[in-house]
Amino acid sequence: MRVLLVEDMDMNVLLAESMFDTFFHLRVDVARDGLEAVEKAVDGAYDIIFMDIQMPHMDGITATKRSGKWGKDPHQRYDRRCLLRQHGKGHEGRHG
Repeated sequence: MRVLLVEDMDMNVLLAESMFDTFFHLRVDVARDGLEAVEKAVDGAYDIIFMDIQMPHMDGITATKRSGKWGKDPHQRYDRRCLLRQHGKGHEGRHG
């Protein structure tokens, strides 16, 4: 299974990578913002994409709307994706 994690906060990336490895024995590819997510998704076929909503350069909602255009196969669609919503201390005001 190929997994793409789109997250800009280092601590969340470390936590998610650890959880995927420990519980599912999966390694994840990481993108740090929506632009990088679009680039990575075009280059590779992912079974699932976990995406943060608030990120620099391109937010998760915009990147998800563009997801219908991802992939080398024009008929390929990403029906299995998940938006993660994160709000907490330390994140507020970081990108705006």
